[in-house]
Amino acid sequence: DMDASSSGYEFSRESRPVDRAVSDYLAAPDDHLLITWRNGVRMAANMKIRAALGHDGPLPDSGEPVLIRKNGQGFLNGEIATCGGFEAGPIIGEVRCLWMLLNDQRVLVSYEGRDCAFDGQFPKIQNWRGYHIDLKKKMLSDPLPVTWGYCLTAHAAQGSEAKRVTVFLERGDERSSHFRKATRLPSGEETTFAARWIYTATTRSKSWTTMLVGQ
Repeated sequence: DMDASSSGYEFSRESRPVDRAVSDYLAAPDDHLLITWRNGVRMAANMKIRAALGHDGPLPDSGEPVLIRKNGQGFLNGEIATCGGFEAGPIIGEVRCLWMLLNDQRVLVSYEGRDCAFDGQFPKIQNWRGYHIDLKKKMLSDPLPVTWGYCLTAHAAQGSEAKRVTVFLERGDERSSHFRKATRLPSGEETTFAARWIYTATTRSKSWTTMLVGQ
């Protein structure tokens, strides 16, 4: 068992990496970040954590962490804020919005998502021009897409740090051609996306990193 002062790295092959990551988080949620690669896996982990903590409503409850997915209204893309509740919001063009209290600030958010509610993606819009005209007419800021903040993708986690980070991949993820494709570092060196991804994910940790890979 690790104490608060311990630092290090653990690697483990798991038959159910999502379940192991979620139970690790629930056992020690303070300053603990979960990071995975695929958005669907991230959403599944967030839903499991919410259910275990008794959050069963479709909206985040007060006190839940929320991840901001766009710069604006005083927030940065990748920032994690604490939900303080909701008020009814406007419809802008065809986008339904809510006012959300985040860190005691009233923020306009879009919650419908692209694949499901609160997936952190901006909803599909048929008429962008109409949307922008309506936004201007109502004198509102661009609504921010938001998602659950327990588990992040490495891309979204680039600006975050936590004492403890648990990185997990589903079985087969590390063999995927997308994960193994070649990429170029800012220095010009060639490496794989996987190496870059693992470096980004594991360096979010200030003291303890657990890497779980599905088998």
